[in-house]
Amino acid sequence: MLNPHAMICGAVAVSVMKRIDWNELFEYNNGNLIWREDDGRKARKGKVAGHSGSKGYTSIWCSGRKYFAHRIIWEMHNGPITGGLEIDHINHNPGDNRIENLRLTNRGGNLKNKSKYSSNSSGVTGVHWRKDKRKWQAKIRVNKKFIHLGYFNDILDAELARKKAEEEYGFHDNHGV
Repeated sequence: MLNPHAMICGAVAVSVMKRIDWNELFEYNNGNLIWREDDGRKARKGKVAGHSGSKGYTSIWCSGRKYFAHRIIWEMHNGPITGGLEIDHINHNPGDNRIENLRLTNRGGNLKNKSKYSSNSSGVTGVHWRKDKRKWQAKIRVNKKFIHLGYFNDILDAELARKKAEEEYGFHDNHGV
């Protein structure tokens, strides 16, 4: 008989009182989690686990709770993720869960590696045209506050100021790409 504090995840009884040993449930293969055993329901040995949600993140239900594949993969390779930390997809693709594309960071660090907004009209993150001044304005957001970097006649000068600030404030090289 199963422990009353255990639930089934894949074919393995998992105690809800203990951490889940992901390596017991899954095999990692190039960014995918592969079920090690059938569970008689949805988990099939040798098949890719989980499904992609509307934002592109792969999720897996286990022990009555939803887990994200990128977090499971990180823990399989590096151990538990401690409080307040997040897993960042370096190339901005939430479906690319290869371990080399994942990094552990805090919320601020994750925000320093964002994609360029689709509404960006200048082509440069943090640079926009100020019609009233007839100049390019460069700015950067750090710790929830905007820092004005200057007004420029040439967009290349505004871009240079923005890139310099990104480096100074520790933004990821891939930020705004």
